[in-house]
Amino acid sequence: FDVFALSSKTEGLPLVVPEAMAAGLPIVATAVGGLPSVIDDHETGLLVPVEEAALGAALDELERDRDLAKRMGEKARETALARYDYGRMVDAYLALYDARQ
Repeated sequence: FDVFALSSKTEGLPLVVPEAMAAGLPIVATAVGGLPSVIDDHETGLLVPVEEAALGAALDELERDRDLAKRMGEKARETALARYDYGRMVDAYLALYDARQ
């Protein structure tokens, strides 16, 4: 049973989350900063309040329901590869630069 957990009290947008998603891991993270824009709650992972009990409950849920964890991990990988593909990101940056000229 593998899962990526991030228990930040404050956060921007850490690269480690899309990396963990690309590795096919379900994510359990606190719903702070940019994390809700990356993690689709109950699809690619579980977003929880900044409370130890909530984080523990989410981890317990995925441990009890391994099929759910597997589905979330698969969806996380699919999402990460679609959203954060290097070619796609380069194209998006080039379009942004072109629009500013």
